[in-house]
Amino acid sequence: SDLLASLCLSSQEQLQMNPDLTAERQRAAFQVEGLTHLLYGGAERHARVCQVRDKMAADPVFNNEDYYFLSRQQRHFRAMDKVTRLVQYARTLPRTDADELLTLQRHFIREEVPLSLHWVMFLPTLESQCSEEQARHWLPLAKSFRIIGTYAQTELGHGTNVQGLETTATYDPQTREFVLHSPTLTSTKWWPGNLGKTCTHCIVMAQLRTQGKSHGTHPFIVQLRDLATHQPLPGITVGDIGPKMGYDTIDNGFLRFDHVRIPRDHMLMRFAQVTEDGAYVRPPHKKIGYGAMMYVRAHMVLAASRALQVATTIAVRYAAVRRQEIVPHGQKEKQILDYTMQQYQLLPVVAAAYAFFFTGQDILEQYRTSQGQVTSGKYDSLGDLHGTLSGLKCFVTTLTSEAIETCRRCCGGHGYSLFSGLPTLYADYAPAATYEGENVVMALQCARHLLKMYAAAQKGVAVTGATSYLSCSTTAPQYTAQMSLPALIRAFEHRAKNLVETCVKVLQGCISRGQTPQQAANSTAIELVRAATAHSELFVVKAFAAALGKPSIASKDFSAPLQNLGLLFALHLMEKSPHEFEKLNLTLVREQLRDLLAVVRDQAVALVDAFDISDQYLCSALGRKDGNVYEALFEMAQREPLNEHAVVPAVQAFLLPRLTAKL
Repeated sequence: SDLLASLCLSSQEQLQMNPDLTAERQRAAFQVEGLTHLLYGGAERHARVCQVRDKMAADPVFNNEDYYFLSRQQRHFRAMDKVTRLVQYARTLPRTDADELLTLQRHFIREEVPLSLHWVMFLPTLESQCSEEQARHWLPLAKSFRIIGTYAQTELGHGTNVQGLETTATYDPQTREFVLHSPTLTSTKWWPGNLGKTCTHCIVMAQLRTQGKSHGTHPFIVQLRDLATHQPLPGITVGDIGPKMGYDTIDNGFLRFDHVRIPRDHMLMRFAQVTEDGAYVRPPHKKIGYGAMMYVRAHMVLAASRALQVATTIAVRYAAVRRQEIVPHGQKEKQILDYTMQQYQLLPVVAAAYAFFFTGQDILEQYRTSQGQVTSGKYDSLGDLHGTLSGLKCFVTTLTSEAIETCRRCCGGHGYSLFSGLPTLYADYAPAATYEGENVVMALQCARHLLKMYAAAQKGVAVTGATSYLSCSTTAPQYTAQMSLPALIRAFEHRAKNLVETCVKVLQGCISRGQTPQQAANSTAIELVRAATAHSELFVVKAFAAALGKPSIASKDFSAPLQNLGLLFALHLMEKSPHEFEKLNLTLVREQLRDLLAVVRDQAVALVDAFDISDQYLCSALGRKDGNVYEALFEMAQREPLNEHAVVPAVQAFLLPRLTAKL
């Protein structure tokens, strides 16, 4: 007990920096702070972020000491407390739009929060789908948090297949109202975040019916709860769907309507409209209603980067501290970061964290440009952006969930402890593969766009945007011992075009054997997903390379480390699918990859330090900035409620009577 007290005391005092981490940081060949400023949008913005973070660190609301010991109800309560306090802090900053709130949440609150869908989906949908008159009414209410909203599309019976949704919105011209109804059990809205217990309003995707005709799914804004009492309104059944693999803090909900009437102008009518007499006015472009969905998918790329930043900060720091090797007594064991397989598993994930950051910035800027064009009545970029984002959503979220698990396993047995921070990170990130579009379906949507663009290119149309390579004559590069990023991009372009051409040949073969186009598409699904993945990988590699060419990077001392990460990212992807790259010299690729691992290894700690993620946010014994992982693990274990009693109640009730019973 005296030893336990002394260990706990020492872990609570200010510990010295682990010497291995100190040595790693001294290896840095660049100023870490400069790279941090780039990632945070400049020195001034980083200073503002740090100022808010310091305030939050001193605020007991954000204390995470009991993070791993709370019940679901407690975690939901605490998350609500955190996010409402975050909004208060955000109001002290120059910007408080949805983008900034998302960024603040991503940087300051580790868990998902009960208001996230309000600014991820509700606000962007209002901004993109409301008429001017509707926007004047709803946006001030939503931005001031006088109403809290979410977005309900997925149902028990249908999710990604939007046209299969069963919730109906039937127009009644006599009362100038829509009647919302859930006609079947499977029409129950199911999964929307913040729906169960939090939101007051909801954007509902429902099948529009007017004048005896159905016009497909459209968005409607519906009040669900009384603003004074928060009780559900008549005709509305709403609640939480129950425990999940992760997302304990989010009240994913169910929702049913029993002939609920809403005013005509509660249909969002910026594009499609229903007149007072019930006439339907079509939107100018069929993908024009996808704005909010594309906004979410663009932000999902940045969210993936953030998840990988957290995972690699934990795993790389731990790999620098953890030593393991059979050596003579008295000699130091080897850092596990020095093992080639550890580098091979971890360092490409660091590269992916940076790749997705630059890609997220790129695609979000393309989204903003596209929305500006839509405002001006130009819709040309919508198809390419939608197709590319569908593919990116699949590729990025698949790689990220797998990479988080890789980081966990690279931490050995301690990675299985919740105190590592990695199991909860994985559990909370895993659903990204299915929400906002199931990943295989997303890849197939991307592939359909690729086929459409390929057909246009074959007819002589100059294809532009992300699929411009389909209009070009591509060739495999000459593989050398030191491939450059431009040469690798040519290889990725050639591979992507070849895989699209393979899809066309397989589809034509299926049709020639008597299959319908729909049957042929199903038979070719494997090839189509491969083509979509190749297109997405090409997009990310090009986005990384484009970022490296900008003055904000090219002229800085961190340019070389980022160049190495760009090469590592591309070569690692190439090595995983060598058969898809024509004339690939796999031996040369692996030699360059191996050389890069050794170079990046020396900068690994500095590269994850540049993410500047606080210990409070990491909530990880293994990822601490000071590297005192064993002291942290021991101290955190003392907080386990089972340790409050030397003899726990279960032993007293069931085991002790048997142990003390007379034979």
